[in-house]
Amino acid sequence: MLATVIWIGGLSLLVLIILPAVQSNFKSGDYAELIGKIQIRLDSVGWLSLIVLGGTGLIQMSASPNYQGFLAISNRWSAAILLKHLVFLGMVVVSAYLTWG
Repeated sequence: MLATVIWIGGLSLLVLIILPAVQSNFKSGDYAELIGKIQIRLDSVGWLSLIVLGGTGLIQMSASPNYQGFLAISNRWSAAILLKHLVFLGMVVVSAYLTWG
């Protein structure tokens, strides 16, 4: 949970506080340079959070009595976990695009 809070908190801080303040007080060249430096720092926090979320999620899933095996979708819990994994993979793809795209 802490990884999620840190990651979402960093993104929220960027969008709600830093970007509006920087846009109104910096020239476009300085603005782009500052946002680039902030993104480099947030990327490492985001990737660390994704790694922690993935690792702890797999441990919690395998410890659940509802877990029947890989791609064994036999109950609502299994379907919800499959959906959660698809969303997680989407987050990884988006993060990879934002980092290296």
